[in-house]
Formats: sequence, structure tokens, C-alpha cells
Amino acid sequence: MKRLLLALPVVIVAAGCAAGDPQPTTYVSDTGATLNGDIYSTETGTASYFWKYSEDLSYDQQTPTRTIAVTAEAPHAVSEPVSGLTPATTYHSQLCVSDEEETPNRVNCQTDRTFTTGPAGGSSAIAFTSDRDGNSEIHAIDTGGGSATNLTNNAAFDSSAAWSADSTQVAFTSFRSGNADIWVSDDDGANPVNLTSDSAFDDGAAWSPDGTQVAYTSGQGANAEVWVVDADGGNKTRLTTNQSFDGEPAWSPDGRSLAFTTDRDGNAEIYAMDADGSDPVRLTNDPAFDGQPSWSPDRGSIAFASFRSGNLDVFSMGADGSDPVNLTENASFDTEPAWSPDGGSIAFSTGRDGNSEIYVMDADGGSPVNLTNDSGTDDKPAWSQRPASVGT
Repeated sequence: MKRLLLALPVVIVAAGCAAGDPQPTTYVSDTGATLNGDIYSTETGTASYFWKYSEDLSYDQQTPTRTIAVTAEAPHAVSEPVSGLTPATTYHSQLCVSDEEETPNRVNCQTDRTFTTGPAGGSSAIAFTSDRDGNSEIHAIDTGGGSATNLTNNAAFDSSAAWSADSTQVAFTSFRSGNADIWVSDDDGANPVNLTSDSAFDDGAAWSPDGTQVAYTSGQGANAEVWVVDADGGNKTRLTTNQSFDGEPAWSPDGRSLAFTTDRDGNAEIYAMDADGSDPVRLTNDPAFDGQPSWSPDRGSIAFASFRSGNLDVFSMGADGSDPVNLTENASFDTEPAWSPDGGSIAFSTGRDGNSEIYVMDADGGSPVNLTNDSGTDDKPAWSQRPASVGT
């Protein structure tokens, strides 16, 4: 009989050879969430998995069954977005895995996890950079409509917002210390704290899914590299070491990988590496500019900006770089894609109205809608799970 390798810490029991380890639920909104987990195996083969979930321990709802290849060498991260949930409700979920090589087949459902949806009618917000007030500030606007509000209001340059996974904090670039540093504030802009505080140019913050780290681009070495810092400002660590530009980091939803832009091959391409900076892998291979990666919540796709169509457009590709598709196909520039928490939409900045505005489109490029309408420059969108708060 094959033996089963369960979640960490490792426990061996007699059963099938594949089992699941549920991970924290992410991208929780009022009616949706992304369920995450790891699949472990003692042998090479295939495994099928699904999640059961419900408001109680009956687990009477189920996601589609997926099949993946597995080996005994590493955990295999899997995710599944669910929708149609009841607002303000606590849900129970289990990750269920079966070994396709085993006869008779058996299903192992492991470890109950809970998460709570947001209040009814809760909209999400998109933070963006705007100079509409005569100075570069972070603004936010509800995707359900309404006017934009200031998250920052400072005489110094503030730009490039990034929400924490639970949307309770915002990381951003600011010159308020006299140098470009990564700052962190509450979701309404209150209580700003300088996170990096060094003499280099720091920009392009990206929160880890578990909220413990912020990745960013820094010129602390001879050239721009990808760094990470703990959410309290400790343990600054350089992840890339290359003579070319490495920057624009984007975490995968499971926190195990970072996509980033690099020109180490002579032009800007998108790479992915492990979260500790090891094993960089090239995802795009085109003579035109490819950059600004943004991972979909289910980890299956990466949106990015590219000049491969002859002008700057937003593309989407598989997480392994396969099957790139032009989503915008517009004569003006379309850039800086940001996925919605439910994976159904992509925000981006575009000049199609004569100046840079924030648009939202379906994940397949359909139904583009203008979210901002201002004579200033609105760009660098970042999607939150919560409504916009008014800063000070």
C-alpha cells in the first residue's frame, strides 16, 4: 500500500499517496474569495483536487475538480476562486485530494479552515496616482462609482500605491523624507511610516500575500535590483544581483514566486523567481518591451504591458509565459495592468481619452470602462478588496 504525506509538520499515515494542506484564504470580498492550498505526494504521478465549503461543517458546496502532475520533491500550490457567497458570513472549507494512480481510488479531505466575507454591498476600490491637485498624490475611487478621494495629502511626491492582501494598509513611494523611499500607511492614509529609509531610490512596492513582507525596486547597489523588507522595516534583503535592471516585482498569490521585469537579455523581459531570489526563469521572449507583470488571483495568468503590437498594449499570458494575448489593441498607450481580487477584471492606465486615465475591462479584454475622468494624469492603478477611505 502506498503511504500518505500530510501537511507540515510531516505526518505519515497509511492511505493514498497524495494529500492537501489548506493555506490561508485570500482576496476575500463580500461575495467571493480565493481558496489556497498545497498538495504533497510521496510518488510521481497525477492527483485530482477540489475544495468543499459551506456555512457550516456540512461542506455542501464544491469547486470543480482539477488534475495536476505531482512529484515527491516539493509541495504543489493550488488555488481556486469561488463566488456567489453570502456577505458577512463565516465559511468552512476543506481541500480534498485523491491519487489518480491508486486503486481503489480514495479521497483525503484535510483540515478545516474558516474565513469571513465582507459586509453586504461592499464595493472594492482602486488606488491610483494623480496630479489633479497640482502635486502627485495617492487617490482612491470605488469601483461601484463615485468621486475619487485623497489617501495622501503631502507637499512631497507620493506615487505607486500597493494594497496589503487584507487591504488594511497601503505601501507607496514618497519623497517626503527628501529621498524616494517606500512608506506604509493605514488604508485611509493615516499613520505613515518610512519602511526603507535609505539613500537609494526605492520604488514599486508589492505586498506579499501573507502581509509580512514588501518587495520593491531599489538602486542600493550599482543598478536597480529587487529587494524585500519586512512589513515593520526590518531585514532588508537583496533578491537579484545582476548588472542590468531588475525591478517591478509582483508576488504570486501563493507567495512562493516573484515575477519581475529585467533587461538582462538586452531588452526588457519578464522573469519569475522563487521568493528567496533563486531559480530565475524567463517567461517572455520578444524583441519588444515586456514589463509590468501582474499575477491573476488564481495564479494561472500574468497580465503585462508590451510593445510587441507596435504600441504599448496590455497582454495576458499563462503563468509559464505561454499563449500571450493582446487584451487592449488600441492605438493609444495601454499599460500598468492590475487584476481585480476576484480575477474577473483588469484595471489599467490608458491615454485613449487624450490624457492618462484609469480604465477597467473584463479579464478577456472586453467591456472597457473609464473609471476616472480628470484633466490631470491618472495612472498606476492598484486594486483593493475594500471601499475607498478618505485620507487626511
